[in-house]
Amino acid sequence: MKAKILFLAPYFGLKEIAMSVSSEYKDFQIDVYQGNYEQGPKILKQVNINKKYDVIITRGGTAEICRKITQTPIVEIHINAFDILRILKLSEGYKGKKIFLSYPNIFKSFKQLSELLGYSIESKCYFQHKDIPDIIKELKQENYELIIGDNMVYETAQEFGINSILITSGIEAVKSAIDEAIRLCNALFNNKDLKSEAVDYTYYEKREKIILMIL
Repeated sequence: MKAKILFLAPYFGLKEIAMSVSSEYKDFQIDVYQGNYEQGPKILKQVNINKKYDVIITRGGTAEICRKITQTPIVEIHINAFDILRILKLSEGYKGKKIFLSYPNIFKSFKQLSELLGYSIESKCYFQHKDIPDIIKELKQENYELIIGDNMVYETAQEFGINSILITSGIEAVKSAIDEAIRLCNALFNNKDLKSEAVDYTYYEKREKIILMIL
């Protein structure tokens, strides 16, 4: 049975990477959609996620929101050292005040890896998407010139006229997430097989007992 994976990309660039990488996994069905924390839940409902797919791949705040509306397992695209290093290198040219702002699950990875790589940059996390405009408004009043963050932060900062860099996921992180999703699918299928074997065994065991009682 072919495993079915839904890849939900919060921004266009990630969708492009996912589509190019998914062609390498010919033994699996990987359908790629673009949707952020607002559009993602609507897409899951449209595709009838709980009945049609075995696993969902997405990242950041979109992953957290999707977990609240579906029982389908979610594999999160983690921000790795390559992603952090790319962002840190891009931000080096900005001499003014700069800060990293994101959802907690990305914030933790950034803080740990940036410190490990020897960079010192301010960082802050938000807990609800609705808080982002107020936080960015405060940062603007505090004269921050650059905000690095996830897709929602990136778009909102631009609306406020503040320079922003989107922390993107590279091909390495995408492949890692797909590999993890495949391992999860295999484990789920194996459990289904075990359950089926258990049902068959129980059926034949009961049948043999009935026959022995008759004899």
